[in-house]
Amino acid sequence: MAELDNNVSNQATWRDYLELTKPKVVLLILVTAVVGMFMATPGMVPWNILIIATIGIGFAAGGAAVVNHVVDQKLMRSWREH
Repeated sequence: MAELDNNVSNQATWRDYLELTKPKVVLLILVTAVVGMFMATPGMVPWNILIIATIGIGFAAGGAAVVNHVVDQKLMRSWREH
C-alpha cells in the first residue's frame, strides 16, 4: 500500500483543473444559451454577438463551477469537524 502512495503525485495537472470547470455541464449550458439566442432573435443572431456571448457564458459557467467546488470542499471540512 505504501508503494501506491509513493507513486501518486500531489501535483495538479491541466486535466485536474479542467475537471473543476465541469465541462459536460458547461456544454449543456452553452447549448441551451445558443438555442435561446436563436429563439429570441427574429432573424439570424449576429455572428459577433453569438461568438462573444457564447465564450463569455462558457467562462462564467466554468468559473461558477470552480467556485462551487471550493465552497463544497470547505463545507465538507466543517461538517467533518463537527
